[in-house]
Amino acid sequence: SIATPIVCATVALACLTTAVVLASLYSDFLRKEVFKERIPQWGALLATTAIAFGVSTLEFSGIAKIISPILSVCYPAFIVLAVLSIFQKLWGCRQLRIPTAVALSAKFLIDLFP
Repeated sequence: SIATPIVCATVALACLTTAVVLASLYSDFLRKEVFKERIPQWGALLATTAIAFGVSTLEFSGIAKIISPILSVCYPAFIVLAVLSIFQKLWGCRQLRIPTAVALSAKFLIDLFP
């Protein structure tokens, strides 16, 4: 009974620190790579927080509805990329881009023309 609040506080703090670090990293990416440092850091952090809040209101079912069409097209390419990456580490295979692009194109065409 004594350990329960300690474990809950530990998990809550771990989640909070992870969320803060991820928000900071994404806002840095947004400011430097997307906006080429044309917006201030607080603006990028505000945009990141607004995006995170918007996504958090969708619940899991709403998020799944949005990303499921994208993932259904991308999963075959991700699987090919993962398998070829293993082959690259084990046997030195260098071909990653072409087979991954073929898998992505094939799935896209199969979904486009059933």
